[in-house]
Amino acid sequence: MMRLAAGIALIAAPAVAQELTAPSGLKLNLYDVIIEDDAALARFRFEVPEIADNGLPFADVADDLQALCNQTLLPGLQQSGWDEGQIVVQLSAEKVDFGATVPDITQYFQPFSIDGDACIWEDF
Repeated sequence: MMRLAAGIALIAAPAVAQELTAPSGLKLNLYDVIIEDDAALARFRFEVPEIADNGLPFADVADDLQALCNQTLLPGLQQSGWDEGQIVVQLSAEKVDFGATVPDITQYFQPFSIDGDACIWEDF
């Protein structure tokens, strides 16, 4: 597993900054990228305080996750030579250590498979 700092230019040029703005206007603060080459898996972890308890439900951010994957994450990976596998997007109300279970922090996870230039919504 290779761990990359959030500021690494793995993401497409327009989105190199740590803070991204989703189509809905929601601010997504990228704080971790984990590439598992052997599993063909790329994880992008974002801090999004607006999803905290009584905040935005998953249904309200679902379209943003799809757009983020298609318009930013996949093109950035493809520029780095990545053209198959799976992308997992994680939104957390607060930064969470990878693999940690923190019941009082809202977290959403969404996997996508890669099909050409498109992210395909998957279920766990």
